[in-house]
Amino acid sequence: MVNLPAVARINIPENHLSGFITIGDLELKEFDKLSDLFKGGLSKDTTPKIQDIVNWIAEIKETKHRHAIEAILGMISFRYRQNDTSEVFFKDFYSSLSDQLQEKDFGNAEKIAERVQLLYDEAIVIRRALKATSLLYESEHVYDSCRVISDIRLLFDDEDPSLECEHAIIIHRLKLARRDADGQKELYVSLTRSQLQEIKQHIDRALKKEDQMRKSGAFTFIEQ
Repeated sequence: MVNLPAVARINIPENHLSGFITIGDLELKEFDKLSDLFKGGLSKDTTPKIQDIVNWIAEIKETKHRHAIEAILGMISFRYRQNDTSEVFFKDFYSSLSDQLQEKDFGNAEKIAERVQLLYDEAIVIRRALKATSLLYESEHVYDSCRVISDIRLLFDDEDPSLECEHAIIIHRLKLARRDADGQKELYVSLTRSQLQEIKQHIDRALKKEDQMRKSGAFTFIEQ
């Protein structure tokens, strides 16, 4: 790997730096085992689900190389928040890694960077899944859960409460829970039956459109 000036400084967290150092220090046999974890964990020929990826990541993070794996996963997630090409990113990564290791007078930056890029290149399914997750949650507000609460409200006569109640109204309250930088927040919206039906029509159209996109055969879609 050629040592070129970095376009931007990447501040590598201490815990990830420790993981990268571990990757550089591994004996070749142990490094090959770590490599096999990334390229053999999930098949490239199947359509993975986001939850499958999450479960697999949780499983491999319990191995003895947990810190090294967390460093790689963290780097992949960080990579997808950048607009640079992989070539530019790894030049920045190598330069920043060299600087931070030089400050500690520790580690072989070139060997570490080469191994890290090799693991990155082999983790094809993981990269795509993390990219999908990144795109899914890039909005300012992210959906968490929803619920519709239906209630009957009796219409009493305000002028004469003694009159027998003969009429009522049904009110539907849509509860939407969302997550953002400040945590979870809830939004309540009152709806009539016709408004509920309108929302259902929009949802049905969106699902139909998704089915058409999937049937086009142009891509293999990652399940969410």
